[in-house]
Amino acid sequence: MKIGYKQLLFFLSWLVPMADKISLTFLFLFLFLFPFFFFSLSPTAAQPGQDSNGKLDSLDLVRKTIDAVRISTPPKIDGELSEPFWHSLPVADNFIEYSPRNGTLPEFQTKVMFAYDDMAFYIGAILYDPYPDSICKELGRRDQIELLNTDYISFDILPYNDALNMFEFKVSPANLQSDTKYSPVGQDVYWDAVWESAAQITDQGWVTEVNIPYSALRFPKVEEQVWGINMWKRIRTIPTGHGSGREEWT
Repeated sequence: MKIGYKQLLFFLSWLVPMADKISLTFLFLFLFLFPFFFFSLSPTAAQPGQDSNGKLDSLDLVRKTIDAVRISTPPKIDGELSEPFWHSLPVADNFIEYSPRNGTLPEFQTKVMFAYDDMAFYIGAILYDPYPDSICKELGRRDQIELLNTDYISFDILPYNDALNMFEFKVSPANLQSDTKYSPVGQDVYWDAVWESAAQITDQGWVTEVNIPYSALRFPKVEEQVWGINMWKRIRTIPTGHGSGREEWT
């Protein structure tokens, strides 16, 4: 059975393996007391306006959308993003700072790209930092990321569009992994999915590459799949003296 080009809203959905292209919509959910911000990606989108305190105008905080593109050959998960397709994918950027300066543009830029094939969902992220020698990367055991002195990025996926069931995947610059499953009865920190990641520090910051097999997720059996995703990163040291910070893209 052959399926032609399909559009897929990525607000709490899943990727149709036979589709040639997927349109992902990331809706900023009000989960775990996260602020309710939106931003719409478009080739001619203007830069968000800011007030005298650096806070973004609420009119500029609109829904974010991005495309995940089907690929024919899976990437080598080495943290290099060396495959040519990574450089032609749409980019999710314009994270919003949550802490310590809530509602402002962050000092360091982050770019995230998405691809998929019949077996897995792939994420490539570039986290810029002009002080790569100062990036925190303490080592530890799996699922200990939040207890350590380390930066990290988190990808929180909600396949059922219900604000109840979520799969969380975190990666640090030292490639330490953490994963947690959330459900109406609470969170399962002992849940260990089988997924692959790689990370490395570069002269521009750090990079991570992630492979999440569909077998690691649960999703509804419907033709048009719609997922929600919240992405956020933690920076343990901010040179301007504000201490640690947190940024979000949803």
